[in-house]
Amino acid sequence: MKSNRPLAMLTQFWQQRQERERRLMVLALGLLVLALLWATTVQPAWQLFNRSEQTHLAAEQQLAAMRALQAQAQVLRQQARMDPQQSRSAVVASVKALAGQANSQGANLAVELPAVSAPDLAKWLAALGPEMGARPVQAWMQENGPGLWDVRIVVELPRP
Repeated sequence: MKSNRPLAMLTQFWQQRQERERRLMVLALGLLVLALLWATTVQPAWQLFNRSEQTHLAAEQQLAAMRALQAQAQVLRQQARMDPQQSRSAVVASVKALAGQANSQGANLAVELPAVSAPDLAKWLAALGPEMGARPVQAWMQENGPGLWDVRIVVELPRP
C-alpha cells in the first residue's frame, strides 16, 4: 500500500484544486516540459547548426593551406637534387663572400659569419636552400654592435 500512497496524495491534491488552478498547473507543467525540451535537444542542435558555417569556413581555409603546402612540396620534389660536392662548394663560396669561414663537421658544415648585417644574413639564408641545396639545422647569434651580428650556423648538405 505504500507504493499507492504518493499517487493517492497527488490525486487528492489535484481534486482539491479549483478548475482555474488546475489549468494554470497544467500550463506551468507544459512550459516546464517545453523549457526542458528546448534546453536538452533544440538549443544544442541550434547552436551546432549556427557554428557549422564557421567550422566549415575554417576547414576550407585549412584545406586551402594544405593544398598550397602540397603544391610546394611537389615543386620541391621536382627540383633536381644538387650534388653534395657542388652544394658544399656553393656554400663555402657564399660564406667567403661574407668574410666568413666554413669548416667541415661530418656531413655538415659549421659556418661562422663575424659582424654580418641582418639584411646580408637574411639574403644568404634565403639563398641557402634553393640556390645551394643546403639547409640550416642549428644557429647561434650574438649582437656585435648596431645592426651587426656574429653568427654560427650548422648547415646540412644534401646526401649523396
